[in-house]
Amino acid sequence: MRVINYIRLSSESQIDNQSAQIQYETNEHEIARYKDLGFINKHTQSEKVDDSGVSGLLPLEDRKFGKELLNLKENDFIFASHVDRLSRDNMVYANFIHACKIKKVNVIVPNSGNLTVGATADRAFLAT
Repeated sequence: MRVINYIRLSSESQIDNQSAQIQYETNEHEIARYKDLGFINKHTQSEKVDDSGVSGLLPLEDRKFGKELLNLKENDFIFASHVDRLSRDNMVYANFIHACKIKKVNVIVPNSGNLTVGATADRAFLAT
C-alpha cells in the first residue's frame, strides 16, 4: 500500500511562502488520523509528491510528478489538503477521480472525506 502526501503550488509567490508546508502538515495530520482509525497500517510511511510550480490546469500526466498519482493501485491512498490541489480544471478533476474510483484508489481531502467512494469510504476501503 502506498500513501501519497500530495502538494501542488502553481506560482512562485506560493512556493516562496509557507503554503507547501501547510499543505504537507495538513495531509500528515489526516494521514495520522486514518492510521489511528485503523484504515492505514501505523508503520506505513507516507511519500511526499511535490508538484510545486505546476499549474492546476495541467492534466496529471503532464505534471512533473503527477504521473505518480496515475500509477497507484487498489487500496493506495492520496491525501490532498484541498480539492483544488488536485486540479483547477473540472474535466481534469472529474477524469482523475473517475480513474481512481475504477482502480479503487482512495482520494482523501480533509473535511471532505474519501472522494472516490463517498461517505461510506472509511468502511468500504479498510487497509489490510
